[in-house]
Amino acid sequence: MSVGVERDADVHNAWSGSAAAERVERCRLEPGAPNLDPLIAVSLGVILLDGTGAVLFANETAEAVIGQSDGLYFARHRSGIRANDKEENLRLRRLISDMTRSAGGSNGAGALAVSRPSHRSALRVVVAPLRASGLNPVYHARLCAIVFVSDPEQPPRICAEILAALFRLLPAEVRLVMRLIEGDSVARAAQALGISVNTVRTQLKSIFAKTGCNRQSDLIRVVLTSPAYLANPPR
Repeated sequence: MSVGVERDADVHNAWSGSAAAERVERCRLEPGAPNLDPLIAVSLGVILLDGTGAVLFANETAEAVIGQSDGLYFARHRSGIRANDKEENLRLRRLISDMTRSAGGSNGAGALAVSRPSHRSALRVVVAPLRASGLNPVYHARLCAIVFVSDPEQPPRICAEILAALFRLLPAEVRLVMRLIEGDSVARAAQALGISVNTVRTQLKSIFAKTGCNRQSDLIRVVLTSPAYLANPPR
Protein backbone atom coordinates (compact mmCIF):
# COMPACT_ATOMS: atom_id res chain seq x y z
CA MET A 1 0.00 0.00 0.00
CA SER A 2 1.30 3.45 -0.85
CA VAL A 3 2.26 5.66 2.06
CA GLY A 4 1.24 8.74 0.09
CA VAL A 5 -2.04 10.54 0.42
CA GLU A 6 -4.98 8.14 0.19
CA ARG A 7 -8.29 9.33 -1.19
CA ASP A 8 -11.41 7.25 -1.48
CA ALA A 9 -15.08 7.93 -2.08
CA ASP A 10 -15.82 6.23 1.23
CA VAL A 11 -13.37 8.26 3.31
CA HIS A 12 -16.13 10.46 4.70
CA ASN A 13 -18.85 7.82 5.02
CA ALA A 14 -20.66 7.76 8.32
CA TRP A 15 -18.75 5.46 10.57
CA SER A 16 -21.59 4.12 12.71
CA GLY A 17 -21.67 0.36 12.27
CA SER A 18 -18.02 0.15 11.24
CA ALA A 19 -15.51 -2.02 13.03
CA ALA A 20 -13.94 1.09 14.55
CA ALA A 21 -17.28 2.24 15.96
CA GLU A 22 -17.89 -1.18 17.45
CA ARG A 23 -14.48 -1.11 19.12
CA VAL A 24 -15.26 2.24 20.72
CA GLU A 25 -18.63 0.98 21.98
CA ARG A 26 -16.87 -1.99 23.55
CA CYS A 27 -14.41 0.42 25.13
CA ARG A 28 -17.35 2.19 26.74
CA LEU A 29 -19.25 -0.86 27.93
CA GLU A 30 -16.86 -3.59 29.03
CA PRO A 31 -15.45 -3.88 32.57
CA GLY A 32 -12.17 -2.02 33.03
CA ALA A 33 -12.89 0.15 30.00
CA PRO A 34 -11.72 3.77 29.89
CA ASN A 35 -14.29 6.50 30.49
CA LEU A 36 -14.16 8.59 27.32
CA ASP A 37 -16.89 11.04 28.31
CA PRO A 38 -14.53 13.69 29.78
CA LEU A 39 -12.68 13.89 26.45
CA ILE A 40 -15.90 14.73 24.62
CA ALA A 41 -16.17 18.05 26.45
CA VAL A 42 -12.61 19.20 25.72
CA SER A 43 -12.38 22.10 23.26
CA LEU A 44 -9.05 20.80 21.93
CA GLY A 45 -9.28 18.07 19.30
CA VAL A 46 -8.49 14.70 20.92
CA ILE A 47 -8.06 11.38 19.07
CA LEU A 48 -7.15 7.98 20.54
CA LEU A 49 -5.31 5.47 18.35
CA ASP A 50 -4.62 1.76 18.61
CA GLY A 51 -1.32 0.04 17.85
CA THR A 52 -1.95 0.12 14.11
CA GLY A 53 -2.79 3.83 14.12
CA ALA A 54 -6.51 3.18 13.66
CA VAL A 55 -8.89 5.66 15.26
CA LEU A 56 -10.62 4.33 18.38
CA PHE A 57 -12.13 7.63 19.45
CA ALA A 58 -12.36 11.25 18.29
CA ASN A 59 -14.09 13.97 20.27
CA GLU A 60 -16.45 16.55 18.79
CA THR A 61 -13.72 19.13 18.22
CA ALA A 62 -11.52 16.66 16.33
CA GLU A 63 -14.50 15.55 14.24
CA ALA A 64 -15.25 19.16 13.31
CA VAL A 65 -11.66 20.02 12.36
CA ILE A 66 -10.79 16.82 10.50
CA GLY A 67 -14.25 16.59 8.95
CA GLN A 68 -13.39 19.62 6.80
CA SER A 69 -10.68 17.59 4.99
CA ASP A 70 -8.62 20.75 5.00
CA GLY A 71 -5.15 19.57 5.98
CA LEU A 72 -6.20 16.37 7.72
CA TYR A 73 -8.76 13.67 7.05
CA PHE A 74 -9.67 10.20 8.29
CA ALA A 75 -8.52 7.27 6.17
CA ARG A 76 -11.12 4.80 4.95
CA HIS A 77 -12.89 2.98 7.79
CA ARG A 78 -11.01 5.22 10.19
CA SER A 79 -7.91 3.11 9.77
CA GLY A 80 -5.77 6.18 10.47
CA ILE A 81 -5.29 9.92 10.19
CA ARG A 82 -3.88 11.34 6.97
CA ALA A 83 -2.54 14.70 5.80
CA ASN A 84 -3.43 16.16 2.40
CA ASP A 85 0.17 17.09 1.66
CA LYS A 86 2.23 14.06 0.64
CA GLU A 87 5.41 14.96 2.53
CA GLU A 88 3.50 15.97 5.65
CA ASN A 89 1.50 12.75 5.40
CA LEU A 90 4.72 10.72 5.46
CA ARG A 91 5.96 12.62 8.50
CA LEU A 92 2.62 12.27 10.27
CA ARG A 93 2.42 8.52 9.69
CA ARG A 94 6.02 8.08 10.80
CA LEU A 95 5.34 10.11 13.93
CA ILE A 96 2.23 8.08 14.77
CA SER A 97 4.11 4.84 14.15
CA ASP A 98 6.93 5.92 16.49
CA MET A 99 4.48 6.90 19.24
CA THR A 100 2.35 3.76 19.04
CA ARG A 101 5.50 1.61 19.25
CA SER A 102 6.76 3.50 22.32
CA ALA A 103 3.45 3.39 24.22
CA GLY A 104 4.09 2.40 27.80
CA GLY A 105 7.71 3.43 27.66
CA SER A 106 8.69 6.82 26.28
CA ASN A 107 7.55 10.06 27.83
CA GLY A 108 8.28 11.94 24.64
CA ALA A 109 5.85 13.48 22.19
CA GLY A 110 6.13 14.74 18.65
CA ALA A 111 4.63 17.76 16.93
CA LEU A 112 3.80 18.69 13.37
CA ALA A 113 2.34 21.73 11.62
CA VAL A 114 0.00 20.57 8.85
CA SER A 115 -0.58 22.91 5.91
CA ARG A 116 -4.06 23.32 4.45
CA PRO A 117 -5.23 23.36 0.82
CA SER A 118 -7.41 26.36 1.69
CA HIS A 119 -4.22 28.28 2.63
CA ARG A 120 -5.62 28.99 6.06
CA SER A 121 -3.25 28.81 9.05
CA ALA A 122 -1.64 25.40 9.53
CA LEU A 123 -3.22 22.91 11.91
CA ARG A 124 -1.14 22.12 15.00
CA VAL A 125 -0.78 18.41 15.74
CA VAL A 126 0.85 16.78 18.76
CA VAL A 127 1.15 12.99 19.08
CA ALA A 128 2.15 11.25 22.30
CA PRO A 129 2.35 7.65 23.49
CA LEU A 130 -0.49 6.66 25.79
CA ARG A 131 -0.04 4.56 28.89
CA ALA A 132 -3.45 3.26 29.95
CA SER A 133 -2.41 1.98 33.36
CA GLY A 134 -5.14 0.64 35.61
CA LEU A 135 -7.32 -0.50 32.73
CA ASN A 136 -8.33 -3.98 31.69
CA PRO A 137 -5.22 -5.44 29.93
CA VAL A 138 -7.23 -5.57 26.69
CA TYR A 139 -7.51 -1.79 26.66
CA HIS A 140 -4.05 -1.29 28.04
CA ALA A 141 -2.76 -2.96 24.87
CA ARG A 142 -5.29 -1.33 22.55
CA LEU A 143 -4.90 2.36 23.49
CA CYS A 144 -1.45 3.23 22.22
CA ALA A 145 -1.34 6.90 21.26
CA ILE A 146 -3.18 10.16 21.76
CA VAL A 147 -3.35 12.93 19.17
CA PHE A 148 -4.15 16.57 19.92
CA VAL A 149 -5.27 18.82 17.07
CA SER A 150 -5.83 22.56 17.21
CA ASP A 151 -7.03 25.03 14.59
CA PRO A 152 -5.52 28.49 15.23
CA GLU A 153 -8.23 30.10 13.10
CA GLN A 154 -11.03 28.94 15.35
CA PRO A 155 -11.97 31.55 17.98
CA PRO A 156 -11.33 30.52 21.58
CA ARG A 157 -14.30 28.71 23.12
CA ILE A 158 -14.77 29.45 26.77
CA CYS A 159 -17.23 27.76 29.10
CA ALA A 160 -18.97 30.64 30.88
CA GLU A 161 -20.12 28.47 33.78
CA ILE A 162 -16.62 27.20 34.54
CA LEU A 163 -15.16 30.69 34.08
CA ALA A 164 -17.62 32.09 36.64
CA ALA A 165 -16.91 29.29 39.11
CA LEU A 166 -13.12 29.51 38.81
CA PHE A 167 -12.88 33.24 39.45
CA ARG A 168 -16.16 33.93 41.24
CA LEU A 169 -17.27 36.27 38.52
CA LEU A 170 -20.74 37.76 38.32
CA PRO A 171 -22.77 37.09 35.14
CA ALA A 172 -22.14 40.62 33.86
CA GLU A 173 -18.41 40.19 34.48
CA VAL A 174 -18.38 36.88 32.60
CA ARG A 175 -20.09 38.53 29.62
CA LEU A 176 -17.44 41.25 29.59
CA VAL A 177 -14.58 38.74 29.75
CA MET A 178 -16.08 36.82 26.84
CA ARG A 179 -16.16 40.01 24.74
CA LEU A 180 -12.54 40.81 25.59
CA ILE A 181 -11.45 37.27 24.74
CA GLU A 182 -13.05 37.73 21.32
CA GLY A 183 -10.86 40.79 20.77
CA ASP A 184 -13.20 43.65 21.64
CA SER A 185 -11.81 46.90 23.00
CA VAL A 186 -13.40 48.44 26.08
CA ALA A 187 -15.46 50.75 23.86
CA ARG A 188 -16.63 47.96 21.55
CA ALA A 189 -17.46 45.71 24.48
CA ALA A 190 -19.53 48.48 26.04
CA GLN A 191 -21.44 48.97 22.80
CA ALA A 192 -22.01 45.24 22.31
CA LEU A 193 -23.21 44.77 25.89
CA GLY A 194 -25.36 47.90 25.87
CA ILE A 195 -23.61 49.53 28.84
CA SER A 196 -21.45 52.61 29.33
CA VAL A 197 -17.68 52.66 29.07
CA ASN A 198 -17.52 53.71 32.72
CA THR A 199 -19.53 50.62 33.71
CA VAL A 200 -17.16 48.42 31.70
CA ARG A 201 -14.17 49.96 33.47
CA THR A 202 -15.78 49.38 36.86
CA GLN A 203 -16.50 45.75 35.99
CA LEU A 204 -12.98 45.33 34.63
CA LYS A 205 -11.50 46.62 37.88
CA SER A 206 -13.51 44.00 39.78
CA ILE A 207 -12.43 41.28 37.32
CA PHE A 208 -8.77 42.23 37.71
CA ALA A 209 -9.07 41.97 41.50
CA LYS A 210 -10.67 38.52 41.29
CA THR A 211 -8.22 37.11 38.75
CA GLY A 212 -5.07 38.75 40.12
CA CYS A 213 -4.44 40.61 36.86
CA ASN A 214 -3.44 44.21 36.17
CA ARG A 215 -3.83 44.35 32.39
CA GLN A 216 -6.22 43.04 29.76
CA SER A 217 -3.42 41.04 28.14
CA ASP A 218 -2.76 39.31 31.46
CA LEU A 219 -6.47 38.61 31.88
CA ILE A 220 -6.72 36.99 28.46
CA ARG A 221 -3.65 34.86 29.17
CA VAL A 222 -5.05 33.70 32.52
CA VAL A 223 -8.40 32.77 31.00
CA LEU A 224 -6.96 30.97 27.99
CA THR A 225 -4.67 28.88 30.19
CA SER A 226 -7.45 27.97 32.61
CA PRO A 227 -9.78 24.92 32.56
CA ALA A 228 -12.51 27.25 31.25
CA TYR A 229 -10.76 27.06 27.88
CA LEU A 230 -10.43 23.28 27.91
CA ALA A 231 -14.11 22.67 28.52
CA ASN A 232 -16.45 22.91 25.56
CA PRO A 233 -19.33 25.29 26.29
CA PRO A 234 -22.69 23.48 26.34
CA ARG A 235 -24.69 23.70 23.14
